[in-house]
Amino acid sequence: MAEIKALSLLKTNKTVKERAESYFKSIQRNIQKNVIDALIQKKEALEDKIFDLENFTLDTNLNAGLRTMTKEDCEKRFVDIISSEYELELINREIEIKQATFNKYFEDAKK
Repeated sequence: MAEIKALSLLKTNKTVKERAESYFKSIQRNIQKNVIDALIQKKEALEDKIFDLENFTLDTNLNAGLRTMTKEDCEKRFVDIISSEYELELINREIEIKQATFNKYFEDAKK
């Protein structure tokens, strides 16, 4: 008589090698998505923000919904640009370091 599959599975142990091979791809994919890709998305959002901040509208066109930016508006915008570019530099460096470390552990050296 054939053994019940559930009972058979309960009687067997996966080897360390089998478990490692099973875990590896999942761990690699999750870290890529949750660490590296998340930083890249944050970087892209900052680049978009800087692009928008650098668009100064000093003309007034009430029909188009535009109003003249004041000196204070311009100054605030430049402060935002400086802060955003600083944050972008930090994120670029973080991506560089984390990508290198990720590659060290998860990329095939033969590639």
